[in-house]
Amino acid sequence: MRGFTLVELLIVIVILGFLMAVAFISVRYLEAGGRNAERKSDAEAISLTLESYYKQGAADGTHRNQGFYPSTDEIANALTDPRLNYLQTNILPDSSAAIFRFSFLANGSAYNLKPATKVISNPQTEITDTSYIIYEPLYYDGSSWELCKGTTPCTRFNLHYTLEPSGSAGVTTTTIVSKNQ
Repeated sequence: MRGFTLVELLIVIVILGFLMAVAFISVRYLEAGGRNAERKSDAEAISLTLESYYKQGAADGTHRNQGFYPSTDEIANALTDPRLNYLQTNILPDSSAAIFRFSFLANGSAYNLKPATKVISNPQTEITDTSYIIYEPLYYDGSSWELCKGTTPCTRFNLHYTLEPSGSAGVTTTTIVSKNQ
């Protein structure tokens, strides 16, 4: 009689299950790596837009002079303030005024540009949500850097975003710092 024993069949099934699990995990990490690359690219595009705003001021010329970044209030009100058409068209919001939804992930969810609510001293521990890119405009009050709100001239910014675990890399938070400081 020719055929396979029960032990041989079980060994083959276990090996196939192991290979499928490894393939599934690899695909998940590749997807996360792709989303991380898109997140990084979007954060860099936002950074370039903010640098352009710094150099040129608002495109319609009705906002304050060049040489400043938008405050948290200006970012939050960009959809309702006609003076900030430049931010509307360059940061590409398609959601509410408080949070800009600017890119969709493969699973259908979105991540957002969100103004900071306080000065972020340790991004690695304070920012863990991968669905946001945090905009932190700052000004120097003579003794320390403070969060820039209202019409206070903002002289620098940080963009913080968290990358998903991908391969051997765990969750990491990255910060893009303004060039004009």
